[in-house]
Amino acid sequence: MRQAQARPMIVRLTKLYALIRTCQWNTRRLAEYFETSEKTILRDIEFLRDQIGLPIVCHNFKKPGQPCHWTTDLTVKLPWWL
Repeated sequence: MRQAQARPMIVRLTKLYALIRTCQWNTRRLAEYFETSEKTILRDIEFLRDQIGLPIVCHNFKKPGQPCHWTTDLTVKLPWWL
């Protein structure tokens, strides 16, 4: 049986940031899209925010316990080396 290949991290991070820029995604939907866990999405967002310096923020428009709705400054693009 052939094993599924994992998506390279750089590809996932690039696509993740592109999706966050659309301002239409929450943690759960991102996890479903990438076929990974919400915890992995949160780690990826933390990496983009804390290590790369991208201004990604969580807006919870409903009530506590609901998934974050992620947004970013649309004028900020990924660094050329990423």
